[in-house]
Amino acid sequence: MSDWQYAGSESFSGVLNAIDLSFTLYRRVICLDLQSSQKKAGWNKAGDIIQVIDLELVDTFFSRLEVSDSFSYLGFNPTFFRFNIANGNNYRLRFKPVPWLTDFTIIVWQYFGE
Repeated sequence: MSDWQYAGSESFSGVLNAIDLSFTLYRRVICLDLQSSQKKAGWNKAGDIIQVIDLELVDTFFSRLEVSDSFSYLGFNPTFFRFNIANGNNYRLRFKPVPWLTDFTIIVWQYFGE
């Protein structure tokens, strides 16, 4: 049995700014794969991944905050990430694509091994 579990994927078209992925993650180690038909042979960087958390400020009012030390490079090959999370806390991901990348799919797996 594999220690990796599919967490989700999302496709985007016409993206001009940072986007938040819609699904919630809760494992420290994840793998991201970005696919795009726009990719050119010389392109290495697709953008940056940032861990974001929802912070409850007042009952039923939340603010989404970027975790300052989680800013990471994402290329066009499957990439492993290790995020710092407190036990039991969930997080999301924000993707800031390079300006010339507007159409892409992001696929995410979570690691459940030791």
